[in-house]
Amino acid sequence: MDYGLQRPTKISIINSLVTNRVKLPPLPDRRNALIGFIMKANKATYLANDRGFDEWYVKQYEHWLEQEASVRK
Repeated sequence: MDYGLQRPTKISIINSLVTNRVKLPPLPDRRNALIGFIMKANKATYLANDRGFDEWYVKQYEHWLEQEASVRK
């Protein structure tokens, strides 16, 4: 299902009331990294619909993942 998310530039993380958040992947607390997560998770949709997939944002997310991994060690 496509909800029309085109250029997620004004996004923010809100606290979820879901009790089972453990199933969710870790989400970045930095705006550009969060945009990269969204783009990476929906890459096929972005490319199929010519929605402006931007690898720079994905790299911001991947950099955030690397930093999180080093902090958790």
